[in-house]
Amino acid sequence: MKRKILLTLFILSVICFLVFFSLHYKLAASILKTFPLIILLLMIRLKNVYNKLIFSGFIFSLAGDIFLSQSIKMFLPGLGCFFISQIFYILAFVKKCKLPAYVWAVLSYLYGTVVFVLLSSYTGKLTIPVLIYIVVIATMLWRSAAGYKISIAFRYAFYGAVFFVVSDTIIGIEQFIQPKFNTSYLSILTYWAAQFLIYRSTVEKK
Repeated sequence: MKRKILLTLFILSVICFLVFFSLHYKLAASILKTFPLIILLLMIRLKNVYNKLIFSGFIFSLAGDIFLSQSIKMFLPGLGCFFISQIFYILAFVKKCKLPAYVWAVLSYLYGTVVFVLLSSYTGKLTIPVLIYIVVIATMLWRSAAGYKISIAFRYAFYGAVFFVVSDTIIGIEQFIQPKFNTSYLSILTYWAAQFLIYRSTVEKK
């Protein structure tokens, strides 16, 4: 019952954010942007190391949300927080599966290379931080894919990782290549889908 209530609040908070964001109420939207992740933090049961690592990742993602909110807009600290959150996700995935998955490693880093090549001409002084972040999120994608066939839980983690990569790719394009190309709705919705699916990986037993 508690989980159903929190899930309902999660959906409502997303809707409320989208309403206030579309109305250009920056402060209200910035506050509401933190609600979905706060609710996911309340939903996680800290019953094992995997869940605790995901919980820690959510904490730093929440900090990243705050830094990147419309009211603050501090890109580098936000990027740093998300870098740490990805490290926690990687540790969680490796904890559950240590298979090498070489094909997925190649595919993940190849995608990261393509994204970096596209962005590098526009990143300026942020080239190195962006490169480091791309490497870590590509690693996160690889390690989530490594356990895809092991369990349903890992499939949720993989789908979440894919949405995360999509969201961050959109943000990168909007931040550096096409600042006036408004993809905020798509990036935030894919981001919340990513976090929710990663959360689901803490719930599924098989």
